[in-house]
Amino acid sequence: MRGKTTARLSGEGRVAEWTGLWRDTLRLSGRADLRGRAEDLLTLIPSPWPLTGPVVASLSFRGTSQELSGGGQFEMPDLRKGSERWGSLKAALTFKGKNLTVPHLVLMAGDQRIEAQGEIDLSGRYRFSTSPATLNLAALPGIGERGARGTLVVKGSGAGQITAPRIEGEMNLAGGEWREVALGDGAGRFELDGNRWRWDMAFERGYRARGTLPVNLAGPFHAEVTAEQADLTGLLSPLRRPLRLPLAARGDGRLSISGTLPGFSGLTGQIELTSFSGTLGEIPWKGRGTTKIGVEQGTFTILALELAGPDLSVSV
Repeated sequence: MRGKTTARLSGEGRVAEWTGLWRDTLRLSGRADLRGRAEDLLTLIPSPWPLTGPVVASLSFRGTSQELSGGGQFEMPDLRKGSERWGSLKAALTFKGKNLTVPHLVLMAGDQRIEAQGEIDLSGRYRFSTSPATLNLAALPGIGERGARGTLVVKGSGAGQITAPRIEGEMNLAGGEWREVALGDGAGRFELDGNRWRWDMAFERGYRARGTLPVNLAGPFHAEVTAEQADLTGLLSPLRRPLRLPLAARGDGRLSISGTLPGFSGLTGQIELTSFSGTLGEIPWKGRGTTKIGVEQGTFTILALELAGPDLSVSV
């Protein structure tokens, strides 16, 4: 028993042919039932994620004290990270000797389903892989309300020591969009680097993005986006109101932005556009110099802008 977590054992033991060693001749069989809290268990098993919520597990076992084997179920019906609800988790378990295998694990987060499988031994060595998980960006808390759209398919794997985890994977995005910026389809990779995630992604419409995220998805993050002959119309959306005419643009640019998760609060950064051109209503134009747009607390402000074309001259 630890904190509010309790375990109940029941079963029997019998002595087979006596060899002089209890560990070789004592045969055990029984059942273990556990009910409690994830936070109690994580005082025994280090984790970078502050998981909380009720835990229910049941296992049956048999064998000698040196070579037990068996299996059962592990369930967290109300899985949380701190006070934030993630969903529910259910896993099938089998074990033999020092090795624990998870042949099937299902994490449900809203209508999102993630499946995985793996194994770990008493020394802390592990390996795992996930089946491809399909995520609707518009439905993800903190992301959808910020204007993210598209269908993201993520697959990951890892192997090593639990005290120094190694995790990597790949991701594919269909119909990507951020606010009014159409990204199109994209593909990329991610990996765990110490206490943060590193990721990068290339999109069919001329954009490439990379950045870092905190390992537990709570804290500062940073992202950089570059554009080569990309559709920049969405990035220039702050200009539409003052210019009062339809605006279209294509060219090169760079976005650097930082903020805090969860919720993407405190967004700050800068957009720099170079070598770009487009139309303002029916009038063709070209940019001169570098156009700069500041981002402060999620608000866009034009810092420097010069457009020129037939019967057109705009300068900020």
